[in-house]
Amino acid sequence: MRGFTLFFVLSHPTGDIRPDNFRLARPSYSLGLQLQSKCSLAEVVRRHVWSAGLGRERSRPRGCRGGKRQQTAAAHRSADRQPDAATPRDATVSALSPGFLNICSVGKKLDNLLDVRRDCSLDVICLAETWHDDDCVVFRRLRAAGYQVIDRPRPRTSAATADTTTNHGGVAVVAVPGVNFSTVSAVSDAPTTFEFVCVRVNIGQFSAIIAVVYRPGSAAVTSVFFHELLCVLDAIATFQEPIYVVGDFNIRLERDDDANTRQLVDLIASYGLSVLPTATTHRDGGTIDAVVVRDDMFDVQQRHSVPGGLSVSVVDVGLSDHHLLTWSVAARRPQPPTETVFRSFMAFIKH
Repeated sequence: MRGFTLFFVLSHPTGDIRPDNFRLARPSYSLGLQLQSKCSLAEVVRRHVWSAGLGRERSRPRGCRGGKRQQTAAAHRSADRQPDAATPRDATVSALSPGFLNICSVGKKLDNLLDVRRDCSLDVICLAETWHDDDCVVFRRLRAAGYQVIDRPRPRTSAATADTTTNHGGVAVVAVPGVNFSTVSAVSDAPTTFEFVCVRVNIGQFSAIIAVVYRPGSAAVTSVFFHELLCVLDAIATFQEPIYVVGDFNIRLERDDDANTRQLVDLIASYGLSVLPTATTHRDGGTIDAVVVRDDMFDVQQRHSVPGGLSVSVVDVGLSDHHLLTWSVAARRPQPPTETVFRSFMAFIKH
């Protein structure tokens, strides 16, 4: 920046000492400019700065410091420049955090559920035993707040349609704003031995299939259950996206010698899927909630997640007798929009 000094001589022949009446002058040998005018101090400073060339936009000299590309004054011709809309923005890789919880009624737990979502940084919440009906007020509040909700209440019989008693069961998937999903029709006929909802989650360039299953523990495990689960797995196993089958199966998965456990694990394995190992998922003990993924996301022989794969965390959040299951997925999210504004120095001087 060119160095210069301003020298002012204040005088007035009439002796009127009001600031607006002072004459300001400066020697011609300082900047080669002689100003003797009846004007404000700000106007004089503006004229001197302009005459010194500080307010002019000049091209960068050759061989600029730091090896940067030479820029001309034409590149900064506009005082306010908007970002180029045609310039693609690279996506950033970050973690997408889903979770599953058998909540045992969502009716009076919405605020606590949102606290858990915030504390655990969950993007997608899969719920079982929501105990809700159609047009649930809780889910209406979530939708009004910008969340996306896909729910499946337990169907009531025709005789109990107007019944006000608790409608046990029900499954739902809730996503935070910015995460989009849609319903996937995996099977033509709704299962009768378990409740089920399947969604496709999209965020940026990432897409995945999440299926939520709830099998009531009050019902015995029958061959019909395994057949209906086979139909569901047969439908979703063909998707190219990563697959996550999560839910409360009410089968003691920690008991390797249990016949129902062996049959369930063998059925899941026949479709190239595996049950991720977890700690106890129920307050009274036992592992009855599970996260099922493809084998290429899990090391079956070593019984741990592969490098860069998945591992399930189990947290007792105190909302029910079940624990929260959480895991993370590497997802490519779009960068938030940014705007760079260039302002010339003269824009500040003129204002």
